[in-house]
Amino acid sequence: MRRLLLLLFILSVQVGVLSHSFGQVIAVNSVKEKDPTFTVKANYPNPFQEQTTISFYISRPQVVKITLYNIVGSKITGIIDEAFEAGEHEVVFKRPDNLPDGIYIYTVEAGTSSRSMRMIIRK
Repeated sequence: MRRLLLLLFILSVQVGVLSHSFGQVIAVNSVKEKDPTFTVKANYPNPFQEQTTISFYISRPQVVKITLYNIVGSKITGIIDEAFEAGEHEVVFKRPDNLPDGIYIYTVEAGTSSRSMRMIIRK
């Protein structure tokens, strides 16, 4: 019986389900489906010293806004705020001279959708 319970636990952990000792499901991880009309890739290189590239895809023409925040959520700078045609796009962010090394969050907004990602600046 003990081996069966261990096997049930191992199987349930592998498929992303938590269970107690009787094998009954107590929680299931839900996965939000990606929005195929708007995607953002992680900036590269990351970490970076002088500049990094932020890539995104939009399915229709719209204004895209990219904003940089420090780790506590204070706005550092607006990177871009302009209209783009539908498709894949890349924006190169050049580090301002007065921006210290650290971890930052950038948010890409397009219409009613937004995604936030982490970037690391170091010497």
